[in-house]
Amino acid sequence: MTDLIINQAEKFGFFCSHDLLGYWQIISHPVKPQWKLHQQEENWLLSISNEPHLILLPEEVLAFLRWRWLTQKQKSESKIS
Repeated sequence: MTDLIINQAEKFGFFCSHDLLGYWQIISHPVKPQWKLHQQEENWLLSISNEPHLILLPEEVLAFLRWRWLTQKQKSESKIS
């Protein structure tokens, strides 16, 4: 399931990397991240502005990534209009 999450995150344009312990991190933007997902065994910790908020199941991570991607897509489309 982790491979599916990472592939989807990269497909949506989010930035994925490993931490020092080999766990995955997904961030919104490399320079000024608004949120970060950090793998913790099978679950993921969602931090917003470097404050931990939620522990998510893999299915919830996929839903969150899709929601964030759609939100970014809508914002960019409204700037063009």
